[in-house]
Amino acid sequence: MQIAVLTLILLLQQVCAKSQNHTDNSNMERNQMNQNEIVERIKEADELLADKITRREATLEKRETPFLKNGTIYRIAEFNPTRPIIHHIVFFNDRKVVILEGDEQSFYSSVREAGLVLDKANERVEYVKAYLEIVYASGKRLQILNDIDEITERPNLTEEKRKIFAEVKEKYRSLVKPPSCSLTNCILFAVKGQSLVKFDLKISGDGEIKVEEEVLEKELLIPYTI
Repeated sequence: MQIAVLTLILLLQQVCAKSQNHTDNSNMERNQMNQNEIVERIKEADELLADKITRREATLEKRETPFLKNGTIYRIAEFNPTRPIIHHIVFFNDRKVVILEGDEQSFYSSVREAGLVLDKANERVEYVKAYLEIVYASGKRLQILNDIDEITERPNLTEEKRKIFAEVKEKYRSLVKPPSCSLTNCILFAVKGQSLVKFDLKISGDGEIKVEEEVLEKELLIPYTI
């Protein structure tokens, strides 16, 4: 009796394992098909960029875009010896594709066409983050911060400069907080270039953004960027 029960258990385990493997393989195939479809759609707008993704010379990342009802934005990082070259592409649900290269009016027209919605705080937060990264600081270092500990010191600092870096972090520890938005106003902290900055952004009813930038600390002792 015990042998029969053990045999039945082993058989059930084998069936479950085969089912799980089939599910995993199906998910992998589905993800691969999605990736292939995305690359094909990028090829319609920029064949060279699509080829770089295929050859693994660039990475593809989907942005958080709760502010779009009928579209998605993808971030493409093209490998480069000094720092990645960043591209952003809007995918519309009707298969239209638009490459965003930092032009403000192109950004506004694209997000409006993709169904811009800014009813909730998280929608507004992700929207202003996208604007800052795609338009305002296009092609420049911009690291939006949630916490001051997200900045790291430059390698091989002297003991004196490490102390200065630690003092700067402590100075802003209670000030630097995650991005937040009210109905029409957003506050974000970021590293822009080599500086710690505070952004105060105003969002108009049609989605246009006005930026006030306050430099809190210049020449941070962080790794240089070109």
